[in-house]
Amino acid sequence: MTRSPFRESALSEPSTRLRDLIGGVAAREVILAAAGVKVARIALTDLELGKVASILVGLGLEATRSPRKYVSRPDRGKGGFSNRFASRHPQGHPEARWLLYIARSREEAESARRGEEGGSSDLFGDLLGYPPCCVAWYAISWPLAEQRHQGDLFPLAHQATPVGVAGHALLNFGANYFGGGWTSFFPCSLTCTAAIAYLRREREEVCRRAPSLVDQADEESALPLVYAEYRGVAQLRGTEVDKRAHVLRYDPGRLTITLPAPRGSLWRSMLNGDTLRPIGVFGLDVLRGARVLHRERRGDAFLRWFSRS
Repeated sequence: MTRSPFRESALSEPSTRLRDLIGGVAAREVILAAAGVKVARIALTDLELGKVASILVGLGLEATRSPRKYVSRPDRGKGGFSNRFASRHPQGHPEARWLLYIARSREEAESARRGEEGGSSDLFGDLLGYPPCCVAWYAISWPLAEQRHQGDLFPLAHQATPVGVAGHALLNFGANYFGGGWTSFFPCSLTCTAAIAYLRREREEVCRRAPSLVDQADEESALPLVYAEYRGVAQLRGTEVDKRAHVLRYDPGRLTITLPAPRGSLWRSMLNGDTLRPIGVFGLDVLRGARVLHRERRGDAFLRWFSRS
């Protein structure tokens, strides 16, 4: 791609076009690459790639794509969202996507591609700007995430965070199941100070350069979640945390669940309840008032709420 001078004032209109073409999360990654904050890596279909190419050129960006297309591997219960890619599919598969590495120089984009393809999480994480503690934790934790959580490290980040402590909203990776929060990587805990500082800088850049991409991410990242690995994830609205009673009150009429037709005693009870109480790291009670409707003790379910401070 031909490089053109980076113009900060030129970001507003392209950011809106990018959001409409590839969604807010990917659009923010491109804007941050244009600002020189990081290398971005996004997944695009042939059609999306053709439409985005001219915008990247206009922003003075260089890009290189993976040598083959990838398909998201199934992540049952998460509404089609997956943290993993597989290439053992026909390249003409309707869901196949190129992995596109984007930076302000061809050299940086190529380095990120080689780092990921070569399995070098340190190099890849450094180019994408991730905190070293989170990169090291990812390398150690990934085998366990593959074995137990379909390649999802969110439960492990939850487990690494003290029980009863609010996760920081900027680190709410679970928001990605519903439209996207602020974190594009897995933090080593939901209160990691290095990750919070990193994402604050990213948010400040996006606020300055593409404010239209901020509001939805702010809203999604602040919402509490109930996570139940193979059975779905629920996002809660109309909530209030009672720190004294160590419970979260919610509006059962405003639940959003990743499964199109949620079944099972957990979701049925939540649709009839109005209060949640965590039981240790994994497990929770569903209550209506003071009456317990359901006690969830399976090791794949947890409640986590978030704070902006």
